[in-house]
Amino acid sequence: MKQIIRNTILILTPAERKKGMVLVLLNLVVSILDVGFLAGLLFVVQLYSGAPAISRLSFLPSWLTDPTSLWPIGGFFLLFAVKNLASFLVFKAQCQFRYQVFLRISDHNLLQYLEGSYSDYVHIDSSTHFAEVNLQPSEFCQHVMEGLQQSIAEWTLIGLTTIAILLFNAKLFFLLLVVLFPPIIIAAWFTRKKILSAKANIADTRDMGWQRLEESIGGFVESNLYDKKEFFMGRYHRSQLTLNRHLSNLHSMQGAPTRLAEVFAVFGLLTLIAIDHLTGARQGTGVVTLGAFLAAAYKIIPGVARILNLNGQIRAYAYTIDPLVRKRKKKMAPQRDADTGKIASITLRDISFRYGKDQPPVLEHLNLHIDSGCFLGISGNSGRGKTTLLNILLGFLTPEKGEVLINGRATDHRDRKSYWAPISYVKQQPFILHDTLLTNITLDEEYYNEEKLDEVLAVSGLDTMVKRSQSGIRTRIAENGKNISGGQRQRITIARALYKEADVFILDEPFSELDEASEQRLLHHFRQLTRDGKIVILITHNQKSLAFCDSVISLEDKAVSDPSARNHTSFL
Repeated sequence: MKQIIRNTILILTPAERKKGMVLVLLNLVVSILDVGFLAGLLFVVQLYSGAPAISRLSFLPSWLTDPTSLWPIGGFFLLFAVKNLASFLVFKAQCQFRYQVFLRISDHNLLQYLEGSYSDYVHIDSSTHFAEVNLQPSEFCQHVMEGLQQSIAEWTLIGLTTIAILLFNAKLFFLLLVVLFPPIIIAAWFTRKKILSAKANIADTRDMGWQRLEESIGGFVESNLYDKKEFFMGRYHRSQLTLNRHLSNLHSMQGAPTRLAEVFAVFGLLTLIAIDHLTGARQGTGVVTLGAFLAAAYKIIPGVARILNLNGQIRAYAYTIDPLVRKRKKKMAPQRDADTGKIASITLRDISFRYGKDQPPVLEHLNLHIDSGCFLGISGNSGRGKTTLLNILLGFLTPEKGEVLINGRATDHRDRKSYWAPISYVKQQPFILHDTLLTNITLDEEYYNEEKLDEVLAVSGLDTMVKRSQSGIRTRIAENGKNISGGQRQRITIARALYKEADVFILDEPFSELDEASEQRLLHHFRQLTRDGKIVILITHNQKSLAFCDSVISLEDKAVSDPSARNHTSFL
């Protein structure tokens, strides 16, 4: 538990630690006020029922002890309302604090993912990234951080109750200790055993459940065409059933400590009365002593039960702490200042690359030089390294051997990332947001250049789609573009690339879903861009498209066709 507390403190910022302790103190004050107002309520009931005990409170003003006046109950009502309002505000502040911390951690983890390695993006399942960005911070804040705050408040209240009992009757405290200690030990052993079992399984089965669910949702077409609905449902059902069993065991045991302690509390009351009867002192125990025992027991029992439950909850979700600590300690790679200069040339010198030591080379001793104004075509069968070459140019991958020069300067993968600003990239698989057509093109929710937007809509052919839709540019695009055609998805990614002010346009099979007339129109536009000094790199199998290029590189035989046509490209 000490390590959990230390790591929790490490995850929080100094300001969050301070605010968290303030909220703990406020929760403690609220709990003490709750106890005080319960005592006050008893006083009011006794006052209006004519109980003689009120006469002992002669130090109070007469108007507060007058059973014929409404001042006592009226004043109590107003104070009680103020207390409950304050309690609500403290609870609201606690909820806001929890979600503020969650959002801060979630934002940090998302930024680390976005600035992380391309290898993680490719090889780590998206459900794992989702858990790291969303689920782990949420579970940490709700079950660990907030659990620790509540535990501190409960321990303090139990301590204050214990002091009060010692001052009132030390023997009564000893009896409470004897009566309540056994169920606490039994409950602690019981919960620890269950926690160890749950902790070992919840994290793994939860991630597997998310993965199976994503696959089932994404496999809508395959599940129907291949008649495999039972297969997809079965995979998800089995993983979720296992997770539910562990969660059910964890949550169901949280009621056991309270029930067990209550049984022992009644047993303690039985013991008090039995002693009274056996000693023949019938009135020796007294109503006050019995009442004090019951009040103390039923104050301590819920507190101890909550602490045991919170302890179990904290330990069960402690698996969320280590990943958050690692991300908190992980230093972000220093960001290179974006190079705002124009990209005038790109050189690849003796580039070799393979995806693993035991894998054959994808690229081997590749040399290439591209100048501004070049329209370069790259062809080759699948697996020959076309997309790999683009990822090396963009800095997503690091070559095993060789170097990449931009404007004659050698760069590493971090340097190449600093040149992203003047580069547009159309991926082979279109990336579509579940948002408006406008947002999909501009990747901005506030500002856009209307003149530039109209231009790219016309060039990409999306202007027809805009005119046909009642919502126009704000037409809603479904998740992954499911409500539009493959050609329209490609037009959106092309429009996005053209909307950006770029010196280099990298196009990876950008026209595969378009009709020939649309493809020819776009190729004419990109060729015009090269005449304006831009660099266009096109990957395609279409020989008609390659005919628009100044030079064509075939990764099958490392040959360059027409390398001197405009003297912009050379294969060294």
